[in-house]
Amino acid sequence: MQKTLGWIMLLAGVFILFVGYAFPMVTVVLDTTPPVFSTTRPDDGQTYTELTKIICYVEDAESGMESVTCTIDGTLHTLNKISDICFTKDIPAVSAGSHTFEFTATNNAGLTNTKSGTFTIYTELQGKWYINDVEITSPDQTVYFTTTSLTFKWVTTVGVCERCKVEWSGPETSSFESLCPSSGTWSYGPRGFTAGKYSMTLTATDDKGITIVMSIFDMQVGPESFQLPQVNMLQILSLASIAIGTLLVFTGKKH
Repeated sequence: MQKTLGWIMLLAGVFILFVGYAFPMVTVVLDTTPPVFSTTRPDDGQTYTELTKIICYVEDAESGMESVTCTIDGTLHTLNKISDICFTKDIPAVSAGSHTFEFTATNNAGLTNTKSGTFTIYTELQGKWYINDVEITSPDQTVYFTTTSLTFKWVTTVGVCERCKVEWSGPETSSFESLCPSSGTWSYGPRGFTAGKYSMTLTATDDKGITIVMSIFDMQVGPESFQLPQVNMLQILSLASIAIGTLLVFTGKKH
């Protein structure tokens, strides 16, 4: 009897699992919350040495993201969806000076949210940022380090740098700031970090008090932790039935 019950549960579990994949359940989402902006480039009040790519990180936990647009000085740009939360668009270089922008994010339920402001392109101070001798070339660059010890470096190529600052958030949230040597090369580290994903903001300030910003939105420090895949309730029930059925089959007595 026990073995027969085991076979019934095993077959039922396999059948339910097959039905779940062959005929997916319809999910109804009641969404009244618009998308939430995380980090954008451009961002309000920020100064950059150049802007050739628009970047927007935006989340919608209920129904997911549909589209993002960005208007710069009246010119509309439709961003490309890179992932569930990341949208980008390459654009012609924005000229030096002050500019306006407005992001519009729309989720799959049709709800929208906007973010607007001003930013400045400033070319009198330029340079390159490095982390562990890896050049940081783009804000949407995903950087991986197997070590948890990091060294930051700024090398001035145009103008005079007065101060540099590194800010980070993730498993740890902190910052470090100091004067830039007259040589124009500034460094900080090595510094130990707790393993995990971080967002970094790297800033350099010139002798006129103008601060330029380089942000890294996704940086893995140390080994990446393993995450179990997500399963729905139907899959959980079918896998449980298969597991219990298998156990009864192999432990049941023959009659």
